[in-house]
Amino acid sequence: MDAHWWTLPGPAAFLRAAWEDVRGGKNVLLALPATAPPGLRDALATLVRQAEMWAWRDFSAGDGVGGPAALVEQLHQRFAPSRVSGAVLNADTLAGDPRLADTMIWVEGMTATCWPTWCAFLGQYERACQMRPEQGRGLFCVLLTGQVAGQVPEPAVALTVRRWWGVVGGVDLLLDLSLRADGRPMPALHRRLALAVACELSGTDAALARALAGLGLRELLEPQEFLRAEAARRGWNAARARRPNWEDGLIDAMNGEDVVHSVALASRGDEAELRRRIWQAEVAVLYPFLEEQRLQLLPRLRPYLRLPVETAYGPVDDIYDLELGQLVYFLRGRNLPRELWRLLTLLTDMRHALAHLRPVPIEYLFVDGLLREPRESRR
Repeated sequence: MDAHWWTLPGPAAFLRAAWEDVRGGKNVLLALPATAPPGLRDALATLVRQAEMWAWRDFSAGDGVGGPAALVEQLHQRFAPSRVSGAVLNADTLAGDPRLADTMIWVEGMTATCWPTWCAFLGQYERACQMRPEQGRGLFCVLLTGQVAGQVPEPAVALTVRRWWGVVGGVDLLLDLSLRADGRPMPALHRRLALAVACELSGTDAALARALAGLGLRELLEPQEFLRAEAARRGWNAARARRPNWEDGLIDAMNGEDVVHSVALASRGDEAELRRRIWQAEVAVLYPFLEEQRLQLLPRLRPYLRLPVETAYGPVDDIYDLELGQLVYFLRGRNLPRELWRLLTLLTDMRHALAHLRPVPIEYLFVDGLLREPRESRR
C-alpha cells in the first residue's frame, strides 16, 4: 500500500496512537489481520524519524529463536554489546543500557514458532521498563499478523496492544478511491455509483477496494464471479467463510458493527447480503440523483398538469411538492411526449425499487436519457 493510504484518517490515527504509546514509555504490540494493508513499517518510521532525539532500529523476529535468554543475548549483541566478558545479560541489563535510550526497535516477521519466546521476553522486558523512568527508555514495537495476532497478552503498565479492529472507515476508502476514479472515462453518475459500490463491498479491505475500483459498473453490480475468484485466490473456502475470524481478515468492525468480508459472503453463497450492500450504495448515490432529475423535469411537466390536485395528504397546488410516484399518477393519460413519459416512469421505477430495499435493475442505469447531468432547476 502506498504512502498516501497511511495519511487517511483511520490509518493515520492508528499510527499516531502507536507513536504516542512509545513516546509515553510503552512497548507496543501491533496486532493486524492477514488482510491488513502493507506499508505500516515505513509509515511509522517516517513519523518516528520526524521526532528529534529518537532513533529507529530494525530486528527480525526470526533472529531470536532459542528461548528468552538466547534472544536477550542476540539483542545485546546487536544493539548494546557487553563491555565485560562473561557478564550476566538479561532483560534488566538490556532495559538499563544507555545505548538504547530513546530508541524504538521495530520487530517484524513473527511466526507461531518464535512468538512464545518473544512473548516471554516482552513480559520480562515490560517489568524491567517499569523500573526505569518513562523518558529515555529503549522500547520495542512488534508487528503481529494473521493467527499470531490472535495470541497477544494482556496490556500492562509498559506494554500496549494496538489491534487493527474498526480502524478503517467508509471515509478512508472513499478518499483513497476518489483519486483513482476521477480520470475514468465513464458518465459522472456511473463514476459516483461505482465508487460507492466498491466502498460498500470492500468494507475495510483497502486492497479489495482498489481491485473493485478497476471493474466496470456492470461487473460491480453483479460482483459474485469476481468475489468468488478472489476467494479462491485467498484460499477462503465455504467452510472457512461460514466461521469468519478476525485473524484471517474475514470479519472486521465498521461504524460500530461487525462486518463479514464480502469475499467470504460470496464464498458461502450469501447473495442476499451482497445485494443489500449494493442497494445501500445505490441509495446513497441514486436518491439525491433522482431528486435532481425530478426537479429538472418539473418545468417540462407543468404544462400537462392541472393544479391543484388532491393527494392522500390533502390538496397540493405547487408541482414542486409532488413526488415522482404522484406525478406518474396525476399525469397518466395526459398525452405527454413519449420520451418525457418514458423518463418519468423510469425514474419512478428506480425510486420504487430503492424504497422496497432492492437494487435498481442494471439496465435502467444505462438508459441514454438518464445519463444527462441534471441542471440546476428554478421555480
